Amino acid sequence: MSDNVAGVNFPPGWARLIDEAVTSSGRRASKIASCSMRVAKEFSKLDLSIEGHGFDASLLSRMRSGKGLQKPCFEKLIVLKLVLLCLSDHPGSIRDDARLGKMIAEAKFFAEQVWKAIEESREVNDPYHVMNARHERTVELFEAYGKGLLAQIGKGDGEGAEAKLALLHQLAGNGDDARYWSSRAQLTDLDYLPASSQSELFSRARHYAAEYHRASRVDVVRIYLEYAAGSGDGAAALLLGGMAELEEDSESAMKWYRDAESLGYSGGGPRAEGLG
Repeated sequence: MSDNVAGVNFPPGWARLIDEAVTSSGRRASKIASCSMRVAKEFSKLDLSIEGHGFDASLLSRMRSGKGLQKPCFEKLIVLKLVLLCLSDHPGSIRDDARLGKMIAEAKFFAEQVWKAIEESREVNDPYHVMNARHERTVELFEAYGKGLLAQIGKGDGEGAEAKLALLHQLAGNGDDARYWSSRAQLTDLDYLPASSQSELFSRARHYAAEYHRASRVDVVRIYLEYAAGSGDGAAALLLGGMAELEEDSESAMKWYRDAESLGYSGGGPRAEGLG
């Protein structure tokens, strides 16, 4: 995904995470930087890896803008978050080992989120022909349609490619890929929510199938319905039976109608018998 719009350069997503954390603290960058060495020393008794990982205002500025940095130091990200947590503490608050441990855990989570954003941005910016494993699985399973969805990623064209990939991979039983594309969908569409139940998952698959049916994309309709039926959606199997019957493919129609009946749709049985 490009961070350039009409010639204006925006910070990369990972840098924006840092900038938002600093901005929301309400503290000057110079104040944050001046506290970093002291905080690193204070917390190093619980995590030796952060000792000596303070930073100056110049480095903090580059961390916030992304300029001149491909990947900020993990330990310095931890220290940055710890400084922000310390500065937000009420005066006189007690920092026992339990409190310090919680603060370190929160700071490490922040650093992990920044690094995760870096890796995800690299995947988005990879040329398609340099396929990563997720792309390969997508094309292997969903062929030309999967390749087409990958080509839409990051273009912000409102087609919901990330959401469709999340749904298809979930139906295909690829939980890790489904979670990945779902997280990407949440970044590109603020209204997106993952399916909360199997019935909602099936309903979304049939919804996409209906959209593509209106666009006369029968090949794509089959993809959504077949993966839904394969995951246990009797309604999808019934629809596939109807499609096959319209195409005068009695053998396939009977197969799908019987599948629908086995998945709880009693109407599938009589329809299969009517074709026998």
